[in-house]
Amino acid sequence: MFNFLFGSEVLYRKYNSINSLIVSALILLIINPYYLFDVGFQLSYMAALCLLVYNQIIKSRLNIKNKILNNLMLYVFVQVFALPIMSYYFNYVSIIGIIFNLLIVPLFSGIIIFAFAVIPIGLVSSYTIVLPLKLLDFMLNSVNYAINIGSKLNVTGLEIGSMTVISTIYYYIFLAMLIYFIKFDKLCCKKLTFSAVSIFYIIDLLIVPMQFRGLSLDIIDVGQGVFINLNYDRYNLIFDVGSNSDNIGKYVAVPYLIKRGRKNIDGIFISHFHEDHYSGVNDLIDSFNVQAVYSSYTSSKKLIDTDYSVLNSNQRFNLKNDFKIKILWPDKGYSSSNENNMSNVYLLEYGKIKMLITGDIEKEAEDLILERLEDVDIVIVPHHGSKTSSSEAFVDKINPEIAVFSYGRNSYGIPSNDVINRYNNAGSKILSTFNDGEINLMVIKDKIYYNTYMGNHSENIKEIYRYNTELNLTAFIAIILIACFNKEYIKDRVVYGILNNNILS
Repeated sequence: MFNFLFGSEVLYRKYNSINSLIVSALILLIINPYYLFDVGFQLSYMAALCLLVYNQIIKSRLNIKNKILNNLMLYVFVQVFALPIMSYYFNYVSIIGIIFNLLIVPLFSGIIIFAFAVIPIGLVSSYTIVLPLKLLDFMLNSVNYAINIGSKLNVTGLEIGSMTVISTIYYYIFLAMLIYFIKFDKLCCKKLTFSAVSIFYIIDLLIVPMQFRGLSLDIIDVGQGVFINLNYDRYNLIFDVGSNSDNIGKYVAVPYLIKRGRKNIDGIFISHFHEDHYSGVNDLIDSFNVQAVYSSYTSSKKLIDTDYSVLNSNQRFNLKNDFKIKILWPDKGYSSSNENNMSNVYLLEYGKIKMLITGDIEKEAEDLILERLEDVDIVIVPHHGSKTSSSEAFVDKINPEIAVFSYGRNSYGIPSNDVINRYNNAGSKILSTFNDGEINLMVIKDKIYYNTYMGNHSENIKEIYRYNTELNLTAFIAIILIACFNKEYIKDRVVYGILNNNILS
């Protein structure tokens, strides 16, 4: 951008900072198109755009005389502008950034000016450039040292969930509208524009979510293991969080919940104490406000960094009138040398929909609870689909509409082809984290919708998109009609504005 500025002076051309910013970005993208997905590229150009917009539009309108206050407002504006990027990559906004922007940014601006000032000195001789470069190197290292110290300070920031693509688009449309109104404060159709945007926002961000509010059951891909996150109303529940892979809690479970803004966990249900079902629990306990932890038996080892309650059959949680959790297994006092058969079995009832989460129970436990079972709509397949589980009697008894296999690459022969065939013969829709990635199940008004990371989705999910489209189309037609009825008013205001400007001139 400095080169374009110098070039415009040499060639006696008008310099435009926005065009300069766009052209410099295009040059970098021609060199390497993948820069577009680099956080450094995104934040750098977003910050540069913020500086230009603030100085050319916002600053003149605010008319702030105090330099410190003006820098503070600039920092806030940059943070607001870059919020979607910050939320996606970092899920955190640091308070220490305010101090750095007030103190270090002006200093860094001076360093940039100094760097360009020493360029002519370097043209004289290679010897004359050495001392200025050493001084420049010292200043840059000093700034870097100060930033490293500041980043280690224990200053509380704000954790934020990641914004979706749709919410990001709406966010920037809203910001663009505000900036447009600030720049053209006498815009004649301001009310109409504001009304149009407000209508679309109310539909897409309020009406549609309220219409399709329900229970969500997310089965996350953790390789050979299980991690299930259930959300309903204000409840955030975890059913197993473990994997044979290392640090699944730190690198998968914790970031997953942070990105979705789920800071509080009402309950963690550990089916049994095998690593592929509990290994990430302690990371969740360290990172979130966990209200309670449950399991099916007391382990002889100290595996969990908190106290937990033991659940047995005939216990239940009536969280709301339309949402209940029943514990089907194990019976109190039951013990087995095979810990798989000591897994908790949970029956979740939401309205007319029933969901079964089975841990790693095998045929022995399946036979013992057979009389307690009934038709279910969704089952998390026992023991990841191992041949030791999902007997013919068990599959026939539950007769699920959707069967979810949670597994990764393994040498155990999981899942068994016989087990897959049993669910196929029962007419179940088979989904797996190995083939589909993350699986999102939604229950809305006694209807089941599903969507997966790999794009596999239920046919009825189109209802949600169609409903959204119909509402937006209706709103668009309404806005056009309003504009037509008000066109004479708008025309008069435009003519009045033109005449008034000519008179003033």
